[in-house]
Amino acid sequence: MGFLFILGFTSMDAAAAALKMLGAPKLSNQATITAVAADPAKTSTLYVTVNSTGRDGGLYRSLNGGKAWKRMRRGNFDSLVIEPGGAIAIVDSSRELVLRSTNKGLSWKDVTPPGRGVPSTFTVTHGHLRMSAGQCILILSNLLATEQVYQGNGGCVKFTAIPGIVTEVQDFAIDPNNPLNMVASLTYIGLRYSTDGGLNFARATQPGILKTYGDVQFDPNVAGKVYADARLVSLDSGLSWKTGKSPFPRPAKRVWFGDQNPKIAFALGRNSLFVTQDITAAPRSWSRQRLPKGVRLSEGSIAKNTLYLTDGRSIYAFSAKKAGGGKGKQLVLRGVARPGKVLLKWNRIQGATKYVVSRKQAAAGATTVISRTQATRAIDRRVRAGTSYVYTVTAYKGTTKLAQSKPVKLRAR
Repeated sequence: MGFLFILGFTSMDAAAAALKMLGAPKLSNQATITAVAADPAKTSTLYVTVNSTGRDGGLYRSLNGGKAWKRMRRGNFDSLVIEPGGAIAIVDSSRELVLRSTNKGLSWKDVTPPGRGVPSTFTVTHGHLRMSAGQCILILSNLLATEQVYQGNGGCVKFTAIPGIVTEVQDFAIDPNNPLNMVASLTYIGLRYSTDGGLNFARATQPGILKTYGDVQFDPNVAGKVYADARLVSLDSGLSWKTGKSPFPRPAKRVWFGDQNPKIAFALGRNSLFVTQDITAAPRSWSRQRLPKGVRLSEGSIAKNTLYLTDGRSIYAFSAKKAGGGKGKQLVLRGVARPGKVLLKWNRIQGATKYVVSRKQAAAGATTVISRTQATRAIDRRVRAGTSYVYTVTAYKGTTKLAQSKPVKLRAR
């Protein structure tokens, strides 16, 4: 019997039922869900954008958490955001339109930037909207992979161009603690940063060259801290980057922060989702949810500390509340016998101030406390070879019991 070591995060605990599949619109095989978002005022109201070579492209809305859907507008839409005030904005690249609705999709206003970039003959082939630091960012691409980045004023309206970006942009972020600080990830070029609100961008000091980073995010909890693909970290607003300092699990490639509580953080890897209740804590306790076989999630958005994602066909919700720590969370004890000792390890329980490890001989009833510790591991050296022992660990906050593990039986060597 051996330990299960997970590289890149402090501990792993059960996150059963944290990932929930929601109902999705019935679409043809020619259709792909390109984005999903929930109304932060009422998360049972869901929206998805659909791009299709058939006739089922458009914006769809559900008022009952995905049980039933209605198409609110026809078209082929690349992107969707919901502003903090509830307004919806979508991009229809096929018609080179950016549309905005303030009444849940019943009517729409054209908010497309004048000229659609520079020059005025700029032909849009793809558009991407995102909210960063509460501000609306619009990225438009053309056939030559030239980009024009816009920043909304008071939401996804009155877009003004951000100069200095003329090549393909993978992602773009604004510092919530200082909106003048911006970071852009450029295809095969790497990271660029601005400290003057986007007037000028400079090349960042970063590992390697000709890199492409698909996700950049400022940490709302720490001024000037920004992540690229969850593994590169900058502490100076994007000027210089280092590896090995990221608080996120190593498999992660994309990250999100809670909208109601920015200390809650989500991370997405190839086969797993992760969530922590406090990204600022040391050490952090990450809950892990393995994805169903064959599911590859990509686009996601946050509403009421819940992450909504799509794999292009289905819609999922990953709740921080269900996966979170605290009283009642499962405490998992693991152990392995070595010559003359037994090694024990368990996951951290949020709020716990100490852990009490007990044992008893399998053939006898006497129970002995072998360790009281704040750590998440212990060594039992007072064992006899050939004797079987049963171990348990209990987490306490002061004198209050938070959780207790199931017994683990080990035979000493």
